[in-house]
Amino acid sequence: MFPNFVDSIPSHLTRHCERILGQAEVTYVPGHGDLADASALESYLELLHDLEAAARRAFETGVPADQAGSKYAVPEVLGSWTRFSSDYYQRAFGAWERELRGNL
Repeated sequence: MFPNFVDSIPSHLTRHCERILGQAEVTYVPGHGDLADASALESYLELLHDLEAAARRAFETGVPADQAGSKYAVPEVLGSWTRFSSDYYQRAFGAWERELRGNL
């Protein structure tokens, strides 16, 4: 499932997932969805890294989060990600914009 960034600090989410993945054996228990192994967590991190790169590009070029999020699409190579709401991309970009502005 696509992460809900409504009240998150995106870099913290990525950093924590990287720490979990660095452990010898890992089973990730998400708030929603199935249990995930290291392979699934690697896919999740690829998504988080892609979101970060896109959000940073938007921020650096002055594109507002709502606009950038509405144009974002998960690359096909990263698979299909279920969203609870159609505005989840905008939320993700908004969270990154807040963090990059230092509004934590």
